[in-house]
Amino acid sequence: MINRFKWILTCAATLAAHTETVYRSGPTVMLRGTLQAGQEVSILGVNGDVVAEPSSSGQLEIVAVRLSEGGSHVEVRLAVEDHAGGTRVAAVESQDVNAKVSFHVRVPQGVRFRGTTRNGRILARGLAAGVEAHTINGDIDIESRDSGRATTVNGSITARLGKGADLESVNGSVRLAVPKTARLQLDVRTVNGAITTRVASPITSGIPFTRFSRFKHSHLYGMSPPACALRTVNGNITLEYSL
Repeated sequence: MINRFKWILTCAATLAAHTETVYRSGPTVMLRGTLQAGQEVSILGVNGDVVAEPSSSGQLEIVAVRLSEGGSHVEVRLAVEDHAGGTRVAAVESQDVNAKVSFHVRVPQGVRFRGTTRNGRILARGLAAGVEAHTINGDIDIESRDSGRATTVNGSITARLGKGADLESVNGSVRLAVPKTARLQLDVRTVNGAITTRVASPITSGIPFTRFSRFKHSHLYGMSPPACALRTVNGNITLEYSL
């Protein structure tokens, strides 16, 4: 069933039932709506950061703020699409190449989060469902009790995940922290960098180990565990088991 959103724009509220609509407002847009567990909220930025955290109200809440060169506020334009799988919110590009739109998203329990931007960092903390983050120029920091996927070209990736991971950078380090009891099928690769494993692995009887390699280190823990791929070209890779 297609989700129906209630949009609250700076000074006025409207009820929108639509497939895709472009909204124009002042420097700030505030959106509130309801998504069910298993659905996904997708944020598509261009220039600017994307930040996500758990929702305390149980609703999906999105705040978009647009700044131009010099810190002046300019109009926000968003394209919004509701579909059976969730909601997609995209910043509409303008001729002002110096303008930035930053997003702050509060995600309901059990709702997947996907954040994308070209120039900016992506930060997602304390989430319970799957997380996906993609940027070209910027760092990524994600945290979830579920699995996560992240890619960046120029930037580092830090992830704290409870299940599988697929993390890839070109120019930057990759760091993953998982529970001590995690069972993972590892595929870890770097061309110009070191691979380090810290704390005890589930199969070393409490003995910490560290392994360095310029290319690839693969290991299998348990039977048919979640896949864990960590890759970079220029940078170090660190896998940490939390206590």
